[in-house]
Amino acid sequence: VYGRDNSLGEQLKCIALLEAAVARASDFAPAWGLLAMFRGLALPRTSDSDGETMRIAARAEAARALAIDPECGQAMMALALLRPAFGHYAEKTQLAESAYRMSRGDSTVAAFYAASLANIGRVRDACDVLDAIVAREPLAPSFAATRAYFYRSAGRRAEADRLAAEPLAHDRCEALLQGGLEDQVLIGVHRSLHHVLA
Repeated sequence: VYGRDNSLGEQLKCIALLEAAVARASDFAPAWGLLAMFRGLALPRTSDSDGETMRIAARAEAARALAIDPECGQAMMALALLRPAFGHYAEKTQLAESAYRMSRGDSTVAAFYAASLANIGRVRDACDVLDAIVAREPLAPSFAATRAYFYRSAGRRAEADRLAAEPLAHDRCEALLQGGLEDQVLIGVHRSLHHVLA
């Protein structure tokens, strides 16, 4: 539940809960993988040199998960998130694609895979991934605004406008859309995604 929120506070709650989980079940690969993934998400966004202690911990947690289960998609996604923010796009996309393939039911992994595709210009493919998430989880709260951005980037403006007006995107987009500033909504979504796998 906490993982559905993109805020740092909720990510830190995830980390604390997952630390407790692996302390109780040290051979449970998904918990180790999720712990590594959420640590990767919570890294400081100021520079790749910040948060080195968290990076070391996340790498060790991902390695632990993959030692238990080499098909742990969350651990693979953690490795993608731990790559430097700018550059290494092919490697990050390959890791994210492996993570997606290994954990098709995980909407968080799928969203990061979509972001990695968008970062290398494969926006139409990113739309397909997000559409698959919504087909599985129609009430996933954070994807309507993201899909609107990707649709707009893919040239599907009418669909983007419709999605941005839907109730699930409404809380994130309403103020800017009412002010006629839809491009700023899209820029805001882009910036948040760019920090993930840019």
